[in-house]
Amino acid sequence: MILGQKKLLKGQRKGMALVMALILLSVMMASALALGKFILDELKMSLNSTNSIGAYYAADSGLEKALYYLNYGIIHSNLGVFNGLKTNSPYSVEGYDGTFSYVEATTVSPVQGGHSYTVYGIATSSPGTLPASVNITDPSGDVSAINWGPNSAVAANDYQYVVNWKIKDCFPSHASNRLEVSNISFENNFTNVENSSVILICNCAYGEGDWCDDSVSQYNIYDTKYYNFSFRPLDARVEQLDFDIKEAGSTIGIKSEAFIDVLGRYHNATYKLQARIPSLNVLSGVFSYIIFSEQPIIKNP
Repeated sequence: MILGQKKLLKGQRKGMALVMALILLSVMMASALALGKFILDELKMSLNSTNSIGAYYAADSGLEKALYYLNYGIIHSNLGVFNGLKTNSPYSVEGYDGTFSYVEATTVSPVQGGHSYTVYGIATSSPGTLPASVNITDPSGDVSAINWGPNSAVAANDYQYVVNWKIKDCFPSHASNRLEVSNISFENNFTNVENSSVILICNCAYGEGDWCDDSVSQYNIYDTKYYNFSFRPLDARVEQLDFDIKEAGSTIGIKSEAFIDVLGRYHNATYKLQARIPSLNVLSGVFSYIIFSEQPIIKNP
């Protein structure tokens, strides 16, 4: 009887040990699977990060290539290669398995954010500071037959420029602030050169979000002339200035401000970079452009 109970107890202990061993084995297997999944996720994350960096490098290579050919085209008065970058895409990156293609590469910058041209943080006149400026001209230097309007059916007097500007804490302290807008224009072969200037009064109102009144800053221009506009605050810093060219009431892009939109690819990753740069200044300020990317990357003058 006692011997039988001992055998039964011994058998129960073996069973409990087996159950504990199975439980311990299950825990170890679950831990191993979890660790394996963690390592796999980390490897995937590392691989995706590597691919993203590769895609960014490809896009940056495309941006530098476009700037080089823009530079080259201005020097030689021939922008054919630059203007053909989009058509001849994609391109390979030498030395590794990356490619890039151009969504756009043009010297007629498209309308973005509803405006032809936007600049931020224009300081008042002081020694060593220059006003903000924008050109409407041919970056290759051709002035023999000026006709920059994209729609030849629109009469020349259907073009206007509009200036909309913003001053921090405008109302009521800065409602009388002034902005000087100057422009130099000429017709074919530098004939009929004109130099003019207007003084705009902000006239901001309560509830207008610090924006000045743009109803008094609309003036006619002509697509048979090239222009250089400059903007100089006379009283206080201008936080933002929007300059629009209107064709029959619709905002159009500005000729001579280059726009580059390039998409880089590396394995399964893609990365897009965009740049706007006054193409006439590309020789003196090749790094004075702003990059609009999927990440907050900015190059300022």
